[in-house]
Amino acid sequence: MPLALLQRKPDSGLGNIRSSPGSPTRNIDWVLMATVSVLSLIGLAIVYTASRTKFAPKSTTPYGFTFVTRQEIFLILAVIALVVVMSFDYEWWKDHARFLYGVTIMLLVLVLLVGAVSCGASLSFDLVTLKLQPAEFA
Repeated sequence: MPLALLQRKPDSGLGNIRSSPGSPTRNIDWVLMATVSVLSLIGLAIVYTASRTKFAPKSTTPYGFTFVTRQEIFLILAVIALVVVMSFDYEWWKDHARFLYGVTIMLLVLVLLVGAVSCGASLSFDLVTLKLQPAEFA
């Protein structure tokens, strides 16, 4: 007998299929969202425990929070990107797939021509404090 949590009913709240097609929460898998959230918090704890002892004996400043703060910032940016991507209807992504594919191919060619060279390989664009790797979009 399968677990009751994993069985999907029309009104269970796990992506309510009876709700309006325009409802933003219609197709959200809340179990997956909760799992990703818990894994993200565990990741923050692991980054903190791995980095705090590296700098603690050398200085009284809390450098152990440097890596955690950076990870938190990227986690917040990822959540913002998630909300932006989820706000578009999947049909929009389907309609613009060829254009986005072309932009990705163009960026991959462009990185070979004008990308920053690191260890003999041209892999990314250096944008002030951010390195953009077009291969991540491919």
